[in-house]
Amino acid sequence: MKRCWFFVKALLIFLPVGLTGCDTGKEGEPKAGGEGNVPKKETAPAAAPAPAPAPAPTTSPKPPPAAPAAPSNAAPAAAPPAAAPAPGGLQPLAMPADGEYTGVKVEGQAVAKIRIEKEGSVVWVDNDGFKPQSWEQQFLRKGNLPKGYFDARKVDSNGDGDLRDELGDKPGSWKMDEKGNITKG
Repeated sequence: MKRCWFFVKALLIFLPVGLTGCDTGKEGEPKAGGEGNVPKKETAPAAAPAPAPAPAPTTSPKPPPAAPAAPSNAAPAAAPPAAAPAPGGLQPLAMPADGEYTGVKVEGQAVAKIRIEKEGSVVWVDNDGFKPQSWEQQFLRKGNLPKGYFDARKVDSNGDGDLRDELGDKPGSWKMDEKGNITKG
């Protein structure tokens, strides 16, 4: 009799827990029968038939009226203004899109890999290529410079592979070409 009472208590305790897996009829809820937490697939409504094309006009359209001729004593039209140059007269450079690139040089030295981020405003440099990945240099565009130019650099001076503990950015001037090579200047 004691065993029966134990099983009754167990059923009363675990019955509500077991019922949470029953089909509730709501989308995304667990279903009975082992279906798991599978949402219902939504089907796109059938597309309405396209309207019939309008019948072609029976009369030919009239050509637009001609523009009035400019008087012979009028001054020639002014050319559209040229784009304003960037600060310092620098024009944006063609550089690779965001991503990782191998086979590039940084200040004349071949490096294992670079990673370009934030539309070219941050470039990470991996000098050695060893695993786990470590970034020994970082080039930043902090000022109002066009694409392809950098004005700050961080270098891993203590060799721990972490640039977060470096004290500050080293100012300078660098530029990147379309292949990803970075040069001083």
